[in-house]
Amino acid sequence: MSSEGSEVIKETLRLQEPTRVVAFVRKASLFWQSACTSSSAIVAETLSILDVQPSQSQEKFLVNEKWPFLNLFVFDLYHDAYRLTSAHLPCQLPVVIVDFARAQNKVSFAPSFRRDEVNAGVAMHHNLNGWTKAPPFVVDYTSSTPSYPNPRDPSRLISSRPPAY
Repeated sequence: MSSEGSEVIKETLRLQEPTRVVAFVRKASLFWQSACTSSSAIVAETLSILDVQPSQSQEKFLVNEKWPFLNLFVFDLYHDAYRLTSAHLPCQLPVVIVDFARAQNKVSFAPSFRRDEVNAGVAMHHNLNGWTKAPPFVVDYTSSTPSYPNPRDPSRLISSRPPAY
């Protein structure tokens, strides 16, 4: 893994500390077709890039957002404290970004503003999808605007805009 802060990321994952991972797959990436057809292939490739064994990762796939030129995949690793009943509330998990770019994949810890956006976005998806739906939440912005008729807590709805990962 060649990346910014790769030794810290490796150590965090080696110690199996709760971590949220967001994978960005851009249309120019070699993985674009996989991103459009198989979230499991992207999660598996991301785990491989992070040198995490799937059998030990306790991976919890949370969100897949599909945009015309970008697909986002968000999942947790080693997050034993995850509870569906409280996941609509923001948390402060560290976030590792895996960017499937055109020529080379880039791995980095998210800066605090991006970490907060990702964690708030995951909480928002839990809220929007109500009490009866569980992850993974797949949102396709390429075909229509999603609707959410029964959010968990309408007072937490601050706008109709999607999260700005």
